[in-house]
Amino acid sequence: MPAAIPKPVREELVRRHTSGESLADIARNLAMSYRTVCNLWQRYRRKGRLSLEANYRNCGRSGPRFDPTLHQAVLEMRRTHGRWGAGLIRVELAGLYPNQRLPDSRTIARWLCSAGLQQIRAHKPRVARSNRGRVAHEVWEIDAKEMVRLGNGQLCCQLSVSDEASGAPLGARAFPPRALGAGSAQRVSGGAASVVPTLGAARASSPG
Repeated sequence: MPAAIPKPVREELVRRHTSGESLADIARNLAMSYRTVCNLWQRYRRKGRLSLEANYRNCGRSGPRFDPTLHQAVLEMRRTHGRWGAGLIRVELAGLYPNQRLPDSRTIARWLCSAGLQQIRAHKPRVARSNRGRVAHEVWEIDAKEMVRLGNGQLCCQLSVSDEASGAPLGARAFPPRALGAGSAQRVSGGAASVVPTLGAARASSPG
């Protein structure tokens, strides 16, 4: 089973949601999965303050579920380079340990929070609804996901586009991870670089 969520993180989750922040925003800001945040909130509604205590007896093996060397390397990098975030630390890990399975950025962020090396993100002001798309195709949202592990173990990236007002999906492309370099966006044939232009052309040519 996964490691227990520390009590300070549980308390912060409850404080934010009771202040009006959505569970989706809390999951993103605290580097947790949306499902975990929902489960913790439901437990708090059922049990109140008792649910804020981490039940370590129900956990599997203690400590990180990766090589302890990686865990120590993450903490040491942050102590040495105080401004390095989880994403950059993961890049550095990949260079130091090319043949090992690495934790994702969210796991690294949790390690840093548990060690007291990363502050929980401050609450972001909510976006006024009047500033968002109110009619179809007024505003498009673009969401990129990197290094998604498929059922067969292969890694892929995905770019999806949706309409903000209606929530309708407009298109999505999945493609294998590629090294970035000068002019690399032009070389990704049929990948992320082609999603938005293709959708824009389709909209411009549609009647009405």
